[in-house]
Amino acid sequence: MSSFIGRERELARIVAALEEARAVTLTGVGGVGKTRLALQVAARVLPRFREGAWLVELAPVRDLDGVPGALAVVFGVSVRFGMTLQESLAEFLRSKQLLVVLDNCEHLLEPVAELVEFLMHSCAGLVVLATSREGLAVEGERILPVPSLPSPSPDAGPEVAGQADAVRLFVERAKAVDPDFSLMTENTAEVIQICRRLDGVPLAIELAAARVVAMSPAELVEGLQRRFDTLAGGRRRAVQRHQTLRAAIDWSYDLLCDDERRFLVRLAVFSGGCTRAAAEAVCGAPPLAPGKVFGLLAALVAKSLVVAQRDGPETRYRLLETIREYGEERLAETGETELLRTTHAEYYCQLAGGLYVDLFGPRQAIAGQRLVAEQENLLAAANHAIDTSNVDLALRLVRNTANRALRTSSRLILPVDAVLRLPGAVDHPQYPVGLASAAFDAAFRGDLTRSEAAGQEALASAGRLGSDPHEVDVLVSWARSLQAMAIGAWDEAAAHAEHTVELAGREFHVVDILAGGALACTMAGNPDAATRLASEALDLARRSGAPLSIALSLIALAGALAEHEPQRARALLAESLELQATIEVQGVHEATSAALIAARTADWPLVLKLGPDVIRGLHWAGDRPYLAGIFNVVALAIASGDPESAAVLQGAARRLTPAAVPVPRGIEVAAANAVPPAGAAPSGASFVTELRRQTTAALRNTLGQTRLHQLRAEGEAMNDDHAVAYALEAISRAGRG
Repeated sequence: MSSFIGRERELARIVAALEEARAVTLTGVGGVGKTRLALQVAARVLPRFREGAWLVELAPVRDLDGVPGALAVVFGVSVRFGMTLQESLAEFLRSKQLLVVLDNCEHLLEPVAELVEFLMHSCAGLVVLATSREGLAVEGERILPVPSLPSPSPDAGPEVAGQADAVRLFVERAKAVDPDFSLMTENTAEVIQICRRLDGVPLAIELAAARVVAMSPAELVEGLQRRFDTLAGGRRRAVQRHQTLRAAIDWSYDLLCDDERRFLVRLAVFSGGCTRAAAEAVCGAPPLAPGKVFGLLAALVAKSLVVAQRDGPETRYRLLETIREYGEERLAETGETELLRTTHAEYYCQLAGGLYVDLFGPRQAIAGQRLVAEQENLLAAANHAIDTSNVDLALRLVRNTANRALRTSSRLILPVDAVLRLPGAVDHPQYPVGLASAAFDAAFRGDLTRSEAAGQEALASAGRLGSDPHEVDVLVSWARSLQAMAIGAWDEAAAHAEHTVELAGREFHVVDILAGGALACTMAGNPDAATRLASEALDLARRSGAPLSIALSLIALAGALAEHEPQRARALLAESLELQATIEVQGVHEATSAALIAARTADWPLVLKLGPDVIRGLHWAGDRPYLAGIFNVVALAIASGDPESAAVLQGAARRLTPAAVPVPRGIEVAAANAVPPAGAAPSGASFVTELRRQTTAALRNTLGQTRLHQLRAEGEAMNDDHAVAYALEAISRAGRG
C-alpha cells in the first residue's frame, strides 16, 4: 500500500537472475526489505508466467513438517488418493508455468530445501523466489544478498541528500504521519545521521520516521542512543516479528545455535569491525576455541548477521550498528563484558605498536589502511582503559599510536588529556611521551598555548622521572615546528624541522619531517634550503620504498622548484599524484601539500579538483590551521567566478587561523641559526598570506569594501561544520560553472 523506494539496481539483478536460474534466494539481515523487494520483483515479472505468481508466507509455520501444507493451503491442493502431500503438489503444478515466492525460510531451511528440490525436478515450469537470512543450498540456486539502502555523505546538502534512497524513504514515511514534514537545510544533517546510524536498514528507518509526529529529527538523533526504546511500538498491524526493531533481531537470534549466539554477542565488543585474527584472539576464549572461529564467522555471514567486507587487503567482519548494540545488551547478560573489553584493548595496543615498522617501509600503504580500519577499535580500547583507570594500558596505547596516523587519510586522535589525568599517570614512565603526544595533537588543532605548555611539561617530567628523553625531545621539537607553521612563521618552522631531524637521526622515519621542513622553506621564500631538504627526503623515501613518503617528498621538491623550474615542478607533482592514485589509503598530508603546490604553480583547476577531499580530510583530522590555508587557496581559485563565496571563505579562514603565542626560547634559538638568503620573504609573509592579499585586492575591486566586510563577517560567524559544507558547495558550483 505504501510507495516502493529505490532498489532499481537490485530489481534489475533479480529479474535477470530469474531468467537464468529456477531458484533465486534473496538474503539479508532482518528488516532490510527482502519481502518487499520479492513482491516488487514478482509484480514486475508477472507477465512471464502463464499461471501467475504466488506468495507463500512461511513465518507463521513452526512445524518442520508443515512446509508442504503451507503451499497446499495457498494452491487449494488436498492429498490425492495414493499420494503424499508433496506428490499431490507436484501433480498439481506439473503442467503449470508459475513463480512461487517463499517468504521467510530461515527457520525451516531443511524442509524448504527438500520440498523445493522435489518440486523443481517434477515441475519444469516452476520458478522459486525465496527470502531468507541464508541460502537454501539447493542445486542450481542463485543467492543474491540484499544490501541496506545507500545513505549520503554526512556533509551533503538537501538537494543531494534527497536523492539518496535511505533519505527518500525516511522523508516519505515521515510525510505519511506528518504532512508538513519536509527535508530542509535546517534538518538535513540530522536526517542523514539518522539514516547512517540505522545502517540504511529500511525497517529501522521506517520505525524512526514514524516518530517525527512526536520528535524532531534532532531529538531522534539523541534518542538513538536508546534506539530500542525510541523505535519500540512499530506499526500496530505489522507482522509480529517486525513490530519493533528488537523483535526483528530476536527472530534471527533465536534461530542460532548456542555457539553462534555466544560468538555473535562477543563480536559486539569490536567497533567498526575486525579481522579474522582479531576475532580469534579476542572472542576465541572457552567455551569457544580459536579453531572454531572461522566456521562461526562463516555461519553468521551466511545467516546475514555479520557483514563480510572484502575490499581491503584482508577481509573484515562487522555487525550492523543496531545488531552490535543488541549484542552488547546480550553480552552484559553473560557477565563477560569487562573481560572481553580488556582482552580487546590489549590486542589493539599490541597491534598499534607492531605497525610502527611497516608505516615507514614498502608496506606503508597497507599498514596505513589497517590503521585507518582500526581507528574505532583503538579509540574504544583507550576509552576502556580510561573507564577502568588502567593507566599503564592507557599510556601504552598513547605511545603506540603517537604520530602513527600521520600516514593515514584521517588522523587517529585518542583522548590523551583524559589519559594524562588518570590516577598515577604523573608518575608513570610513559607520562612524558603522553604529554609530548598531547603537545603534538594540540599543535595540529591550532591550540598553540596548550601545545607549548604540554611540550615544556613533557621535557620537565622526563627529567623528573629519569625517562629516556630522546623520544620526548623529538616529539616536542616536531610539535614546535607545527606551532610555527600554524602562525605562518615558516623560517622558524623549517629550523625546528631540521632540529628534529638532527635529534631523530637520518632514518626512514624522518622523511615526513624533512619534507615538512622543505615545504616550510618554500613558503618562507627560501627555495635553496627547500631543495636541499626535499632532495634528502626523496632519497630517503625511495630507499625505504614507502609509497606515501615518496609521494610527499615529490610534492615537497615540486614546491621547491616551482618558481625557477616550473616545468620540472609540474612533472614532479604529476608523478606524486599518479603514485597516490595507486595507493588504497590516501594521506591527508600529501593531498594538502599537493593542493598548496598546485596553487603555487597557479593550477587552479587542480586546486578545485583536490579541494573537496583535502577539506574533508583536514576537517576530520581537526587540523584547523591547514584548513584555514586551504580555504584561502580555494577563495582565490573561485574569486573571479564567485566573488561573494570567496569573501565568505576568507572570513571562515580568519576564524580558523590561530592567534600567535609568545615565541618560546626554543624557536628563537632555532630561528637564529636559520638565516634566509637575501630577498627571501620575511617570516610570516608566506605564500598563502600573499595569496590572501591578492584575493582581498581582487574582491575589494569587485565587491567594494563594505560588501567585502559584510561577507567576511558572515564567514567568521560560521562554525567549522558549516564552513566546510559551504566550501564544498562553492567548489561544486565552480565545477558546474
